Amino acid sequence: MFNINFFGNTRLVKAVLPYMRKQSRGHIIGVSSVGGLFGQPLNELYCATKFALEGFYESLATYVTKYFNIKISIVEPVAQLQRLRIT
Repeated sequence: MFNINFFGNTRLVKAVLPYMRKQSRGHIIGVSSVGGLFGQPLNELYCATKFALEGFYESLATYVTKYFNIKISIVEPVAQLQRLRIT
């Protein structure tokens, strides 16, 4: 599960980041889950992968945005749908 949910994302970022840095711009959009925001019973491993992903993108954003003009966005699709239903 970590291989797909976490390491797949880090490998993708590692592949595209040199090109975005060279261009001094870009936008990386990571797809996470509400499982990366709140732990869920009997879903520990999945949540761990999503928490790791959230931390990775949030940490990456602290310097690539400032120094390389590369934006980082994290989308939690279920959380977004719930917000739409409330409004």
